[in-house]
Amino acid sequence: LSGFVSDGTVELTVSDPGRWRKTGGQGRGRGMPMMRELMDSVDLVHSEEGTTVTLRRRLRVPSKPASV
Repeated sequence: LSGFVSDGTVELTVSDPGRWRKTGGQGRGRGMPMMRELMDSVDLVHSEEGTTVTLRRRLRVPSKPASV
């Protein structure tokens, strides 16, 4: 797992030596749809060395508190 923030965007990369599997069976296969819903972009690379997922999301600028 690695991550950084640059120009208001957070990028997280998760890698492991596992092999990619198609969704199979009930109660499985929720990870990719959830990542795609929550992130601005999701890149998936699978190879003989393993699987790497890179997630990116633009951070919101906090709003200033209202003056009273």
